[in-house]
Amino acid sequence: MLLPCKTMKARLNTDPRGWCEVIITDGREDARFLAVADWLRTELGGELLKRLDGPDQRYWDFRIGDKVLTLHSEHYLGVSLYSKGSQADDLLAEICTRINAWESSRHSEEMGRHREPQARSDAGMEERSKRLSEDCQRLLAKVRANQAARILRRE
Repeated sequence: MLLPCKTMKARLNTDPRGWCEVIITDGREDARFLAVADWLRTELGGELLKRLDGPDQRYWDFRIGDKVLTLHSEHYLGVSLYSKGSQADDLLAEICTRINAWESSRHSEEMGRHREPQARSDAGMEERSKRLSEDCQRLLAKVRANQAARILRRE
């Protein structure tokens, strides 16, 4: 499924508690929020557990396997996906990778419309996806190191 929005690279981030989150957009985009919600259900088999919709914020909880993720939209912060605690960090890193792989292929397709058509090889797409996955894994390692450092400071 395509996720309509401005071209933006999703990024893995940590909140002040040390929990991972995927920042999907920097501004509120209702169409993007709904597309990601649909993608979580159809592509990842997510089950919608709870919907809280307000005038300027939305919180939708999804169960994906044994993990619960919250899709959040806020007018000034944008759209993000997070889990309470660090139990879903690997899943969030994978989601970040998949969103960026989609964005990369979408951008290539749009650029190809303005130039001569180019043949894209599956190997090229796999290589881009692998690089994005490695980037997300490096970010996840930094997140875990920061979490460990915070725990040690508390003790």
